[in-house]
Amino acid sequence: MPPLSSLRQGPLVFLLPTAGIVLAAILFLLICHGAILSADLCLLIPLVLTCYLTGWKIPGRAFFIVVVQLFAISFFCQWLAWSQFGLITTPAVLALAMAASLTWGRVGRAASLRAKQEQNNRLVLALKEKEIKEAHLLMVRQDEADRRMLASDLHDQVLNDLKSLRVAIASSVEDAASLERINALLDQASAQVREVMENLTPSVLENLGLVSAIDDLLRRSAISGKFKARFKNEAGEAFGKLSKIEELLLFRTVQEALSNIIKHASAKKVDITLKDCGDEIVIAINDDGLGIAKDKARGQSRGLRYMRQRADLLGARIYWLPGADDKGCLVEIRISLKSYEEKV
Repeated sequence: MPPLSSLRQGPLVFLLPTAGIVLAAILFLLICHGAILSADLCLLIPLVLTCYLTGWKIPGRAFFIVVVQLFAISFFCQWLAWSQFGLITTPAVLALAMAASLTWGRVGRAASLRAKQEQNNRLVLALKEKEIKEAHLLMVRQDEADRRMLASDLHDQVLNDLKSLRVAIASSVEDAASLERINALLDQASAQVREVMENLTPSVLENLGLVSAIDDLLRRSAISGKFKARFKNEAGEAFGKLSKIEELLLFRTVQEALSNIIKHASAKKVDITLKDCGDEIVIAINDDGLGIAKDKARGQSRGLRYMRQRADLLGARIYWLPGADDKGCLVEIRISLKSYEEKV
């Protein structure tokens, strides 16, 4: 037997064989008192248990060391039973039982290690997904910061330049009709700049919240898209559970959906309904336009891919379905409330 200091597998290398000897000794005593009559059974129970635990617990090189010890103990116990008590054992039966127990122990160990490895893999994957999500959220925050800076530049620079241009033109153009046309163009340019600023940093979202921001966005989109709009809030205060960044991601998703309707759907009517379905809240955007092709609904379109990415950051699900009476398209954004309840 190798010295204790040469083994790095812990005390199990010696504890298991010792446990086998103790159990065998106890059963020998029971046999001597007539409680057990079978010598094979006497040795079989402790050896099988010890071999199974050896196969399960002992790794690597130490496993083979313990196996040799166990077979040596088995032969010694059989000799002891024959020489001291006159009991005849069946070595082949004991050897087969030990081999089977060792095998099942190794199978159990392999299954246990595989389960632990799969659990570790899931944990690593969850951590990576969390890191990726946090990185994406950081990018979203940076993108919003850039939008704010751009909107500020438009306000401080472009709008002021338009005002200065109006004053300069008014002092140099004498024809009233020409001046009126120029002022109309300047008014239109200023309105377009303000529209861009509002899209970059929606003031309604900051001041009044997501529900009011979606309502305002739909009304402004109806003007530019020349369609009838209807907004309905059936969710009450359910959307108030969302954080600022989550409200922003949802707003951008709805904004992209309305932009797609204006560009591609040729819709005459658009409805947005907010719903509270108990475990989840839903934003339903329904139009009566041209609908959406299946390949685009699978995420082949860039705009739809951006919508899906924002939904993934929220942990939300997004669906593109046929609209009412199979006309147009119904976009459903579903956000589970269970995660928010756990946070609280």
